[in-house]
Amino acid sequence: MVKSRIILLLLVSVLLLGIFTGCAPARRPAPDTTPRQDTRDPRNMDRDNLADDMDAEESNRIAEQLAKEATKVKGVKNATVVYTNRTAVVGLDLEANIEADRTDDIKQEVSNRIKKANKNVETVSISTDADTVTRIRNIARGVAEGRPVSEFAKELSEITRRITPSIK
Repeated sequence: MVKSRIILLLLVSVLLLGIFTGCAPARRPAPDTTPRQDTRDPRNMDRDNLADDMDAEESNRIAEQLAKEATKVKGVKNATVVYTNRTAVVGLDLEANIEADRTDDIKQEVSNRIKKANKNVETVSISTDADTVTRIRNIARGVAEGRPVSEFAKELSEITRRITPSIK
């Protein structure tokens, strides 16, 4: 009987020891909570980072304001703007009687007006090519419907690669 009590006591001790050591939480290193600094120079941002997380409604409001400003330029029939990450991508429909040599002057004037209208705009990319203007119009329509600008990042990147931005 004493022998069975010793065995029972030993068994309970081993069981309790197993419970207390087996249920201990795993030890993991503490997460790094030090804030990270963005070391990228905003002037050298990759074109693929064109679409930021700006609210679609805010982006659309600014784009409409900039489009109205662009249509004030003589010779511009219609303007479509997509605004994101301090960049305005502009598609212009020019009036039919505009001569080819006047196009660059109109683009420069539109660029100047847009930058004066909104001081946050750093880069203005303008196209008068019909296919590119249609693509810009489709993106602007999507943003107006509430889709995020980031959804169009790849297409915006491709469009801006083809357009030489005015940098003044």
